[in-house]
Amino acid sequence: MNRDEAQKCIEISTRKLAAGDVQGAVKFATKAASLHDSPEVQALLKKIAATPAGASSGTTSSASTSSSANSTTQRPAVNREHTQPKREYTAEQEVLVKRVRKCNHTAFYEILAVKKESTDSEIKKAYRKLALQLHPDKNGAPGADEAFKMVSRAFQILSDEGKREQFDRYGADPDSRQAAPSGFSQQSYGRGGMQGQGNMFGDELNADDLFNMFFGGGGMGGQGGFGAGSPFVSFGGPGVRMHQFGGQANRQQRRAGGQGQATPANWMQLLPLIILFGFSVLSSLFSSGESFFSGSSPSYSFQRESPYISPRYTPNHKIPYWVDPAQVASVSAQNLAQLDKKAEHSYIRNLRDNCEYEYQDRERRMNDAYGFFSVDKQAYNAAKNMKLNHCETLKKYGYRT
Repeated sequence: MNRDEAQKCIEISTRKLAAGDVQGAVKFATKAASLHDSPEVQALLKKIAATPAGASSGTTSSASTSSSANSTTQRPAVNREHTQPKREYTAEQEVLVKRVRKCNHTAFYEILAVKKESTDSEIKKAYRKLALQLHPDKNGAPGADEAFKMVSRAFQILSDEGKREQFDRYGADPDSRQAAPSGFSQQSYGRGGMQGQGNMFGDELNADDLFNMFFGGGGMGGQGGFGAGSPFVSFGGPGVRMHQFGGQANRQQRRAGGQGQATPANWMQLLPLIILFGFSVLSSLFSSGESFFSGSSPSYSFQRESPYISPRYTPNHKIPYWVDPAQVASVSAQNLAQLDKKAEHSYIRNLRDNCEYEYQDRERRMNDAYGFFSVDKQAYNAAKNMKLNHCETLKKYGYRT
């Protein structure tokens, strides 16, 4: 989705540049880079940077006939306009962004700054506060968009009873197969036995969708937000949970409306929720994975901790992992062999996820080193020479990265 939007921004920027609107070209090229950076975007930015300042569409026919001295005095002002894509932000906003981005991508409690025993209402309150502070429309600090997505991802997991329970038990992203790569460390692989089904909506429920659903689709102002009394829906787990936000004003609206008959427009507004409910019912039927169809599978851990004290090794790479002796006592040799394969697959999958995240992080840092007219060589070289530890481990096991 971001790639398509970025392509549209590139096309708009190209048209504006051809029309002489350099400022507009810079605006949409910058937006394209934030949505999905690519060599095409970088080439466009370099082309814009090389465009003479006098090519701006703000130059009128009368200005073209003015004296050369007058045009010379105007040119620095135009240049200043072109170097204003950087948005203003406060020191507090920058500190908050850095705090969130320092967190491991699957340290969901740390990202939301809540305790593991926090209640659902405390988690919702933390998300509401952070989402408003980090939303890109409000926070112009570098990396605010990524921090906003991390907060949204953390809330998606911790607000879902089933996924939260799975995360607390295994220490890994329950949607790691479908979700964006998760940057968790070797120690946080946690316990295995994950079903890895993820939610059925995949990437369709992005950070902006979640924000709009949570705040009623009203954006950063207007009639949206909590006052509108819009429902928030959380998916997965045992089904759909709906929470109605909005207090006195919303109740007064319902009383004033009486027992009015539902209009077609109201039904159209409810249709997305009905569809989501249907998907969630199907999701709950399949979310139990192997335990639903073929019996429960013993859980395991890549760390030795009670009750996982009996060591086993994966078949190909001899990766150690631990199981609960009581769980595997009655398991057949054939099923234990399948468990060994499953543990190895889970370990390698987590390595791949982390390796991909390391590549993306390095690429992002290298891109951040590029300004519009200059390059921070020190930052670029530091990013280029970053160690990709998970990728190196994959190579050690014979996998291409």
